[in-house]
Amino acid sequence: MIKEYLREFLYTAEMASLNINLSFNDNNFQMIFEGYSSSLESFIVETITRIKAFDPKNLSKDFNSIKGKWLKDKHNAYFIPPI
Repeated sequence: MIKEYLREFLYTAEMASLNINLSFNDNNFQMIFEGYSSSLESFIVETITRIKAFDPKNLSKDFNSIKGKWLKDKHNAYFIPPI
């Protein structure tokens, strides 16, 4: 959901050759910032500010859409023939 929330902001940053790699697992959240620009510091600050302002209640429609796609992908994985 955070990736969806930040999608437009990260697209703009990508056009300026700035990138963030977000990874999640059960116990942690990792952010890796990449790029060489004088605005990298402000990009990091703005990204963290936006993540702190994230409110999942406002994205319930997007959550249901992403959840449905994820469930469909998991269900379809059973139909892939073994190698």
